[in-house]
Amino acid sequence: MENDYIHERKKKIFTDIVAYGISGYVSQIIGFFVSVFIRRYLGPFHMGTWSIVRVIIDYSLCTNIGTPNALYYKIPLYNGKGDKEEADTVQNVVFSFLLVTSIPVIFCILIAAFILKGKIAEGLFVGLLIFPLIFFGQRFYTYFVMLLRANRKFILLGKSYILDSIIHLLLIFLLVKKFGLYGMYAASVLLVIFNIWYIQCNAKFILKFKLPLDKIKEYIVFGFPIFISSFLNIILYSVDRLMVAKMLGMVPLGYYSIAVMSRSYTIGMSKSFASVISPYFIEDYGKEGDMLYIKKYVIKYTEIIACVMAIILGCVYIAFPVFVDYTMPKFKPGINAMKAMLFYTFFLIMYGQWQNLLVVKERQNVLVLISLAAIIINTVLDFIAIRMHFGITGVAAASAFTTFSVFIAFTFLGMRYLENLKGLFLFLVSVFAPLFLVIFEIFLIERFIVSANPVLECLIRLLLFMICSLGIVFYINKRTGVVNIIINIIKNKFRIRNNQDCL
Repeated sequence: MENDYIHERKKKIFTDIVAYGISGYVSQIIGFFVSVFIRRYLGPFHMGTWSIVRVIIDYSLCTNIGTPNALYYKIPLYNGKGDKEEADTVQNVVFSFLLVTSIPVIFCILIAAFILKGKIAEGLFVGLLIFPLIFFGQRFYTYFVMLLRANRKFILLGKSYILDSIIHLLLIFLLVKKFGLYGMYAASVLLVIFNIWYIQCNAKFILKFKLPLDKIKEYIVFGFPIFISSFLNIILYSVDRLMVAKMLGMVPLGYYSIAVMSRSYTIGMSKSFASVISPYFIEDYGKEGDMLYIKKYVIKYTEIIACVMAIILGCVYIAFPVFVDYTMPKFKPGINAMKAMLFYTFFLIMYGQWQNLLVVKERQNVLVLISLAAIIINTVLDFIAIRMHFGITGVAAASAFTTFSVFIAFTFLGMRYLENLKGLFLFLVSVFAPLFLVIFEIFLIERFIVSANPVLECLIRLLLFMICSLGIVFYINKRTGVVNIIINIIKNKFRIRNNQDCL
């Protein structure tokens, strides 16, 4: 029975990862076209106005001061303990807090709009008047997204992402193309209304107004350090670009955008893994209350994701330069920085579950301290790299070393709850082994596979790389049984289809 439970659990996690990951990339692809058409229909001036309104909305959303983080961590914890009443309390208190704190924010923005009416453009003034609707809708759409994640409703969340992108694109064609900036405001309001309606119709969350002061204080104390850490990570994520812009100029920053682009898409893939794993991890901890029981979610997950990401980053290393050469040849000077940035991505992905472990142990303040230290280290190393004339490649390498340092720090802190020094050593070996193996494979492939045709060369290198990486795939299957799970899912699909055909 226990083996059946574990198998079904793995199957559910894998299904959620695939569905959520695919939906994320589909919505990103559609989102690319959305951003292109928005800029085309609005033009530079109105796009600037819309950007200002978006900045105001984004900063206003920060007034939640971390309470949704309490929702994200505490609901799975209480679900694991079987305490439905306490899980509902978190859900309702956070909802009520967001509702109440929205009122003064909206009031302040409207007052500012009328005070500045004669000093700002009409389009911006109208945007500030529309602000309450967009802000209110965005705040509660984000709340519902966090609620879906906390309750492991990833299939529904994936569908909502795809529908969000499709509806957004349709609204751009129907409203923005004809009405410009005012159409953009209308599209933004209609989009958040649709998103909230779709999620609530399918999830059917029962929300009640509940605002006990002791619970509000508890959730703020819990969530605020995570909120600060997330904000500091945004700064850390942009330090390299700021240093390049300030010390090297706009043209090198443009080249560096290739590295940032590769980082964004590879990190996006890992986020789908982490988002799915986290609530399962927290829920099982709440159920068992034993740190040793959840080692599989931290140590085993990190070891497996190290294997997966090593292969993915190896493919990016081989293929991305050819893609840039043919589609964006002016950005070729950024390719070496992109290659160095892959190490940044690898180590950034590795410490996600260690952060969750520290939060579960209510060590959120450590996240803030490590984020602050990382910003300082990254800034200093970027400065040194530029001064020593290593250029944007040196900046990318400095950023990679920073994330490596953060990974080591989180690992040492988290391992205190799970393993001894021997276990720590074995874990680090298991994480670094696939990375070094992939580096060795690529070194040999690049040395011996050379062709005058870059596309043919790239395809042969990719094929050989995938063949050489089969050992890693077999290792992953041995640890997780994921290949067997995929085969069973496909068999079940065919069995269902055959039964339907017979009927």
